[in-house]
Amino acid sequence: MQQLVDQQPDATLSELCERLAKHNGIQVSVPTMHRAVQRLELSTKKKHFMPVSKTAHELNKCALSIGIGC
Repeated sequence: MQQLVDQQPDATLSELCERLAKHNGIQVSVPTMHRAVQRLELSTKKKHFMPVSKTAHELNKCALSIGIGC
């Protein structure tokens, strides 16, 4: 698992499932992969398929302008 995540840290859980099946012949579901990644304390990047909403962007900009946030 560690090696799969290290090779492609931005892979989705679904992609990790596919890669595990291809390389090791082990097929697991996305929820199973999620639990395995959590138990091993590995992290994967989230992929955003949609742009952040305008409202969320405006709220973040407002929070930064008054000193709230990072």
